[in-house]
Parts: sequence; structure tokens; C-alpha cells
Amino acid sequence: MKVDVNLRTDEEKIMNPEETEVASGWVEIENCIKFPVKVRKYIDQEGQQKMFVSYPQRKNGVKYEGVVYPHDKEVRKEIEEKVLDAVQYEVVKDINLPAIEAVRVSPIRQTKTAAVVLRGVATIKIAGMTINGITIKEGQKGLFVQMPQYRSGGEYRDTVYGTNAGIHALIKDEVLKAYNEVIKEEKYQEEKVEQEQQTEKEQEQHEYQEQQVEKEEQVQETEKEQKEHIEAVTDVEKFVQAFQKDNMQEMLEVLSHAELEIANAKFTENWNAVRLQAATMGNEKYQVDVAFFNSWNPIQQTPPQDYLKQSIQARIFENGNCIGMPVLMERKSKSLENAGKNYDELLAEWKKLTKQEKIEIPQRSQNQEARTTPKNAAPGL
Repeated sequence: MKVDVNLRTDEEKIMNPEETEVASGWVEIENCIKFPVKVRKYIDQEGQQKMFVSYPQRKNGVKYEGVVYPHDKEVRKEIEEKVLDAVQYEVVKDINLPAIEAVRVSPIRQTKTAAVVLRGVATIKIAGMTINGITIKEGQKGLFVQMPQYRSGGEYRDTVYGTNAGIHALIKDEVLKAYNEVIKEEKYQEEKVEQEQQTEKEQEQHEYQEQQVEKEEQVQETEKEQKEHIEAVTDVEKFVQAFQKDNMQEMLEVLSHAELEIANAKFTENWNAVRLQAATMGNEKYQVDVAFFNSWNPIQQTPPQDYLKQSIQARIFENGNCIGMPVLMERKSKSLENAGKNYDELLAEWKKLTKQEKIEIPQRSQNQEARTTPKNAAPGL
């Protein structure tokens, strides 16, 4: 069967954890029918990024129904393989992106007099959206999570819901994790108050004096251990420690002295501006990937509708799992002139961090550059 695919892939959306749609275009079957498709990404239950093909739908009353879709499994398989192959080279493998930005839980204390008891209400932020009114309930099999609902025709229906089992599991795990942490902290505080009330003042003073002596000894011992540890700690561990302290300046300082493995750069279509370059460092436990991103092209003449951005970002992995994605530096502008200045400034910072005096244009592209570069284009790197 002949399947032709014509897609446009958005690389910024591929790298942005808040975006789900990464490509759109058309599929043509046997030169006889043509229809639009979209490619979307999601994080599965194991924390891996996956993609799927979305077919056209239309609204029929309160529901949506498919306009065109393959009913034959082999046809579906062939279409989706070709569509996903068309965008696969743009996708960085093994990216673990945080799907849920924050979880806020308000516990509710109720005596268990019914089969199902309300234990709390949660709010989450996911994909740029805030979802309120997620309930935490306890049934015969333990705690479970229920999405916000409305009543229609005598039945309760979810107002908002995940599109697949992986998202459902992720929301459940994150909400219950936050709930258990809140309950644990409350229980700890209650026990602490009860213990303090039972302790007499004279005994507290005596214990306090002993604790002070012990604390001073521990501080001295800890300082000694920290000093010995700091001397042996690697650059990647120093970077992770700075990230855990949310110390951006210290992260940049570590990078400026670290030995980084630098990948080849990708350039804009006229080969006069870096579009993407990455560098990495790591050990058996941690890996830090640092990348320079740029959406400005020096040959662009039409003012942009959206911001032209430059950024230096990091992805931090612990035992293969992503634990953070700090943005170390960022510039953005809707002015072509300012975007060019921003690019020069941030590229200079990137070269300084990666200790590159010059980023080379690939030899195989110099002839192409000579043919395509306009006279008023920005100078080469």
C-alpha cells in the first residue's frame, strides 16, 4: 500500500515539557484520499516519552466522533509507522519530562462510617492547565483518586480526565504521594507536641544541655566529613548539589570549570547561526546534559509573531531518571534586531561555559552557504 506523509515538525514543542502536539500535516493513501493528522507526545507509566498519531474528529452533540480513521490494523500500523518515522529524527531519545508541575493537598478528617470516605481535596498543574477539585477517597481496598465530576442525567461524569492509562496512573501516584507526605508531616507534628507537653521543664533543660554538647560535636564531625567529601566530589556531583540548593550562580560556576563532552552543533538554514548544540558530563550515578537553543535566523526579514528565543538549559538525570530541567540563561524578543543582539550575547556565554573559542561550520556546507547567504546576512561564527 502506498502511503505518502507530509508533516511539519515543531522542534521547540518537542523540547518543551508543557507541549503535547509536536507535528501536524497530511497523509495520502494510494493517491486517492488525503486527510490531516497530528502527532502528540506523552509520558508513559515508566516515565518514558512516547508519541502517537491523532486522526481528525468532529463534534456530534456533546461528543466527538472520528471523521476518518483506519479500521484495519495493518493499515493503521503502516500509516502510524510512516508518520512517526517522519518525526523520529527530531526527537531526543530517553527524555524524562516532569508531567505534573505541582500538587497541593488539603486533608479532610472524617470518621469512617460509610464504605467510601472523603480524605482530601487536591489541585494539580499539568500541561499548562490547573485542575481543582480532585478528591482523595478511602474505600475497602484503600485510598484512591477521583477526578472532578459533574452530574448529568442522574449519573456522574468526569469534567476532566487523562487521555490514557499512563496519565491516569501518573496523576494518581503524584496526588497520593503528596497526600501521604502531608499526613506524615501532620502526624509528626502532633506527636512532637504531645511529647513536648509530657516532658517536664527541668528534664527539658537537662536534655537541651546534653543535646547542645552532642550537637557541637556532631557539627565539628560533620564539618570535617564535609570538608573531606568536598575535596573528593566530582564536577557533576557539585552541579547536582548546586541544583538541589537552587543556586543558579553555583551551577554556572561548576560548568565553567567542568570538563564537558561537546556534541556537533546544528545550524540555521544558511549556516550562519547555531540552532542547537549540546554538551554532557556524568558518572555512574548522575548525568547532566546542557544545551544551547536558538530560534532566531539571521536571514529572517519578516517580523515574528511569537518570541524569538535563546536559552541555555540543563537536564539532570539520577540513575537514568530525570530529576530536574533548570533554565540557566534565557533571552527572548519579538524584534529581529534585539533577537540578533540576544543571540550574540547568549552564544558568547555558551562558548565561555563550554570553553569553545569558535564553533565551526561543517566543511560540507560551506559551498551551500556561499550560494545561499544574502549580502546583508550576519557574519559567520
